[in-house]
Amino acid sequence: MNRALPLVLVLALIAAAAFWLLQDPDPSPDDRLTVPVAEREADAAKDRAAPELGDEPSVEPAVDSSAGRTEVDSSAAAGPLSAATVLDWPADGVELSLVLAGTGEPAADALVRYIPCNDSVLRGWLFGLIHGDGKLPGGELAEAKSYRADGSGRVRVPDPDQAALVQVELAELCGYELLGGLFEPDLRVELDVPRSLEVRVEDGLGSTIGNQEVACDGPWSQVAWGWVRTDSSGALRLRNANTLLAAVYSPGPAPFELSTNTWDQQRVTEVVDLRAVPDEPVVLVLPAGGEVQVKVVGTDGNPIPESSNQVALEVIDGAGSRVLREHVFGDNVVRFSGLPPGAKVSARLGMFADSELVSGDEGLVPAAGSEPLLLLVTVEPPPDRGLRGRLVDAEGEPLGGTSYSFRSVLRMGGGSSSSTAGGRKTDSEGRFEEELGSHLTGVKDGESSLRLTFTVEREDGPDWVSEALAFTGELELPMELGDVTCAAPPLLVAGRVLDPGGEPVEGARVGVSFLPPGAAAPSQGGSSYELRHLEGQSSKQTGADGRFAVHAATTEARLYLSAAAEGYSPSEEVPFQAGATDVEVSLAGAGSLMGSLRFPEGTEPSSWTAGIQPLLEADRESFSPDTITGGWSSDGTWWDSNLDRGPNFGWNDLASGLYNVRIKLEGVSDPVRQWDQLLVVAGEVNRDARLQEVELDGLVTTVPLEVVDPKGAPVPGARVKAVGNQDWAAWTTLPGGLGSLAVIELPTEVLFQAEGFLSKSATLDGSALRIVLEPAPKVTLRLPAELEVPSDSALIAHFQAVAQPETPWFGLGSYEAEFEDGQCQIFAPSLGQVSVDLVLMTTVGFNRTMVGLDWPEGPFVLDLAAGSDGASFEVPVTQVMVDAAAE
Repeated sequence: MNRALPLVLVLALIAAAAFWLLQDPDPSPDDRLTVPVAEREADAAKDRAAPELGDEPSVEPAVDSSAGRTEVDSSAAAGPLSAATVLDWPADGVELSLVLAGTGEPAADALVRYIPCNDSVLRGWLFGLIHGDGKLPGGELAEAKSYRADGSGRVRVPDPDQAALVQVELAELCGYELLGGLFEPDLRVELDVPRSLEVRVEDGLGSTIGNQEVACDGPWSQVAWGWVRTDSSGALRLRNANTLLAAVYSPGPAPFELSTNTWDQQRVTEVVDLRAVPDEPVVLVLPAGGEVQVKVVGTDGNPIPESSNQVALEVIDGAGSRVLREHVFGDNVVRFSGLPPGAKVSARLGMFADSELVSGDEGLVPAAGSEPLLLLVTVEPPPDRGLRGRLVDAEGEPLGGTSYSFRSVLRMGGGSSSSTAGGRKTDSEGRFEEELGSHLTGVKDGESSLRLTFTVEREDGPDWVSEALAFTGELELPMELGDVTCAAPPLLVAGRVLDPGGEPVEGARVGVSFLPPGAAAPSQGGSSYELRHLEGQSSKQTGADGRFAVHAATTEARLYLSAAAEGYSPSEEVPFQAGATDVEVSLAGAGSLMGSLRFPEGTEPSSWTAGIQPLLEADRESFSPDTITGGWSSDGTWWDSNLDRGPNFGWNDLASGLYNVRIKLEGVSDPVRQWDQLLVVAGEVNRDARLQEVELDGLVTTVPLEVVDPKGAPVPGARVKAVGNQDWAAWTTLPGGLGSLAVIELPTEVLFQAEGFLSKSATLDGSALRIVLEPAPKVTLRLPAELEVPSDSALIAHFQAVAQPETPWFGLGSYEAEFEDGQCQIFAPSLGQVSVDLVLMTTVGFNRTMVGLDWPEGPFVLDLAAGSDGASFEVPVTQVMVDAAAE
């Protein structure tokens, strides 16, 4: 079972993006609508008739990009009316018609800023929106190209073929700041006032709940998604909420889902349409219940400052038990609200605590609306984990007032973790003081080791590095390290980076790696992935002469050098001997392969991927393309790039040769289009005509979906995936119970699922489908009291409907939950026979493994009926099963 796949998909969605730029060689006659800003500002006193254009279609802005950037609330006027959105440009640019929302009046003389959209700008902007800021970076605005609309609000932006943010400002109006807007199909831009979405969390008695986590989700969840916490008054504000429409490409509803969880993980959800942000706060109401506060104190009864502790609160009532966890810092009090009155509660430290537990209180949850119950957790103060010493040079002289960085490397079992802390400075006598985190204590002999190194920053040559300080066995902290000598490391290797013609390459980066003992060299049939990056190497970019020098001390014998530079393919691994001074690394010229799509109406760009692979199998092992899209993932032979930011796709820095390209619908095994033997030539961009404006309409069918409960109310958090005629498919979330699914073949079977509901299958025939989900029983699973689970492990229960022939973990209704204190609560995926699988999750250092337990007499099966809600079952797992999985 591939337990890591969802994480791969998530990481692929947030991977770095790159885009390419073209110039418009022949401005069209419509360019007369575009007036360069510098020219217009110079003629500001003249009437507003558009002057004739010069040779340049646009210029850098001659305006103050910081004007009107003060943060404002939607209740007060303070700045220009403006809008920003994401565009995927047609090859010849785009003409915009700017109007004021509500009135439809043209936004005469509006200023348009064109901001090429790289991944960091887009993600940073959307992160700011979710977390209450929503400002475009001033530096990006300063670098933007600017244009001025004519008197009818029409403006042509000629920059072609480039995904971008476009900001529009109408400074002459006394309006509001807005980063957002919506492009209609005819590229009509409605400039609307900004709206703040107010959210409040309270209980059934009207008491507000502070520090409550609220999840934000939308149809574009791969972009605008995250969590925000309420303040002490139980409120939060998403400023410029209608800006989130910038990521919506379809003209239909824009449901934005806000949800929070009750104490027992039941979701409370409200959905708003961002096209009509409400004036009144959106209220998430949690069930009324009692409140328990937990305070961590020392043995003297006083809070412990400068410590971080996780608090665990066990709640036991008639429905079972659950452990709630939350962090507390210093003298803060953790608040648990909405608990069932009369339930027994006990407080203690959680897994991630910086102290030793002395004792914990227990009690009963008070009635709703009563004074909260205060529980004390008494702890010993965190131990002193200090590392103290003095940095000296090779002659033993103290390095007083010196800037240094500190690096620790922990190896436990087969895993390792490293951390580097910079910005440090020794005192006048060269002394330093560092502290190891709690996870670095208890190093056991033979199982793990700790290495410490110090690097002194130098401007007149290579940085000085200390010898690695290595430790095994139990660490005794605090530790006095004494004098730590830092000196210039020896020259490890020097040489030149050259292009295919033998000329030096400036700005290339070199890297040093080594082969561990027993690994075969790549030249002898070994895998290049066996190479390990050399710790402590300090390579620099090559200068104009292409020269480099790497200073590092190492005992590794089989050393390799590689180089990479923009516009070239990465070099082969070049073996060298330590101390070599004349190593030459040759870079091959690189080419590019570019294309674009026409998405079928009704499908999201994120539903599609573009993949590439070298034609020759021998070239695939070390192939790692530089995609221009938002992210990528690999199945071992193909590298698929998601297209969530638009229809353009392509790859840079490709070695000369032949490649295959495919277009896929997410979750479908066979590509909808594929082209083989596409030639890439160094120094050239291949825009093969077959890859341009590829029409996908007619290759898929988009089916509108609606998911409701038995009363007809939408089911928030519902999701769907196709299983008929397709391979493994990702779940598609339907915010507010509404959405659509694109499929290749009809009819096809699909699965619907939502937390708290029975899963349901249906057949899509191409027409709109409304599905009613029935509530699911929630049962408690208990482990035998005598069962011992290793301290570094946890058991996870997985429910699977027996009647489903699908692969386990991917069939109809697959719910899972982790056992805590010997039990867990889990929803039934379906009524009837449900199998229970157990998985042992073990954490070693920073590595995590998951191993399924084998039932000696066949799967453990429960026969669940509609009246099973609240039932409790003991799982007949044995110690032998757990021990076998732990091995």
